[in-house]
Amino acid sequence: MSLLNYSAVKARALYSYTGGNADELPFVEGDEIAIIDRSDADWWKTEQGGVVFIVPAAYFEVVEG
Repeated sequence: MSLLNYSAVKARALYSYTGGNADELPFVEGDEIAIIDRSDADWWKTEQGGVVFIVPAAYFEVVEG
């Protein structure tokens, strides 16, 4: 079951990020991902393949939602 729901928003990466821990999603500048939780000001949550990862909020801009 996907964790995505109606509160998810699309965000675009402003910078590339390699991730430092297993729970951090690596991405490259320009990637668009669905953010499922923005309750933490510093780290947002996204879901990929049924697994929840965190991404640094400062690296993204919301483009939809």
